[in-house]
Amino acid sequence: NHSLESGASFVIKSGDQSLYLWKTAGVIPSKLNARAGFDDLLSPVVSLTKGNSNLYIATQRNGKIFVLDEKGKSSSGFPVDMLSGIGGPFAPAQNPAPGEIEVAGVNRQGEFSQIDLNGQLTVRKQLLLPEAGSSFRTLYDENTLDWLLLRQTSGKAAILSKEGREIFEIVGLRPGFTIRYHYFGSDNRFISVVSGGFISIFDFNGNRIGDTPIPCRGALGINYEGARKELSIFSQAEDKIQIWSVKL
Repeated sequence: NHSLESGASFVIKSGDQSLYLWKTAGVIPSKLNARAGFDDLLSPVVSLTKGNSNLYIATQRNGKIFVLDEKGKSSSGFPVDMLSGIGGPFAPAQNPAPGEIEVAGVNRQGEFSQIDLNGQLTVRKQLLLPEAGSSFRTLYDENTLDWLLLRQTSGKAAILSKEGREIFEIVGLRPGFTIRYHYFGSDNRFISVVSGGFISIFDFNGNRIGDTPIPCRGALGINYEGARKELSIFSQAEDKIQIWSVKL
């Protein structure tokens, strides 16, 4: 069992790329990395549980993957150097064969890798590359409760499962679009895209939710009301914050 949350702890990244673990209010955060500051660290830094211990996965953009304990000591076999650029941080993943928690992710070219907690590569495969110019990365939900894989070009975005299988694709996007994942439990997952000054929400069947374009210059967040089956979308347009409600 693992969690992408740090429980009651927060991982704080300082300006010099050092990490600090903040457990409770009133207690000074402790430095998580015993080494010097990291180099271009990707966010979020996430945790996993091994036995009674919490471990933390830190991913550098240059492809180095670290697994640290709460005292900042690197796990045996780490760091692992993927020898290529990474667009999104590696994440905890289950290996169904031994039933162990491992570390998984993808480089920008779509090579998927899974590494056990001894630093040994257990899975390496090239994901489908339907067209030139595609870039891959992990996509965490807004609360780091879950993660997926993302394949994108300047005008398309495909949501992929943790194993790299395509779930659905969004086309007709404007260059510079932003995409977010919103997880409210396994049965209530949504993708939001801000493109061309409007925000669109999609369910995991690839269906657009709502029939009215929602103006948006910057999405502030989405809330799901389970009892009423309703999404509330907080968007920024001009100098106002607007709230839109969509029945599911």
